[in-house]
Amino acid sequence: MVRVTLRTLVSALASDELRAALAWLDGGTRPAVDDLLDRRDFELSIYHGQTRVTWTVRPVAFLPFAHRLGRELPTCVDRFTGARAPRRNGSA
Repeated sequence: MVRVTLRTLVSALASDELRAALAWLDGGTRPAVDDLLDRRDFELSIYHGQTRVTWTVRPVAFLPFAHRLGRELPTCVDRFTGARAPRRNGSA
């Protein structure tokens, strides 16, 4: 997501920031990936005039989904109803 957003903002950057952003997009992401694989955060900042945009990315550990067949689930699952589907054509 950082790459996508940075590509969107690149056209508005001044020349020094533009070169740095393009260098990061063109291979500079490898150290960021290495940091995440080593369970370290990484940050990327760009500047435009007096504005600074900073992305902070942190590694996450994903837990496997609970298998629902043949097992009793904890009672807390009944409290989560999930997200509602978006309305279509004005119907509820």
